[in-house]
Amino acid sequence: MANGGRKKVEIARNLIARGAGVNARDESGNTVLLMAVRPHATEMVKLLVDNGTDISAKDRFGFTTLSIAQMNNHTPIVKY
Repeated sequence: MANGGRKKVEIARNLIARGAGVNARDESGNTVLLMAVRPHATEMVKLLVDNGTDISAKDRFGFTTLSIAQMNNHTPIVKY
């Protein structure tokens, strides 16, 4: 993972430790997890899942994190 990606995971870890919601949605209805799966941010996905994010949440098109990972052939996320 690039240094910028590690930094984002550390920031997210600190925010979660301080009570940030892991199921928050943006203005388009995407959860943090749905946003993390698109750029293949495996470590971020693991952090969110390990902290109780809703893995069944769907984006506005009805896709889940798993379906997005499968469509993009991102095996590490699919297996996790």
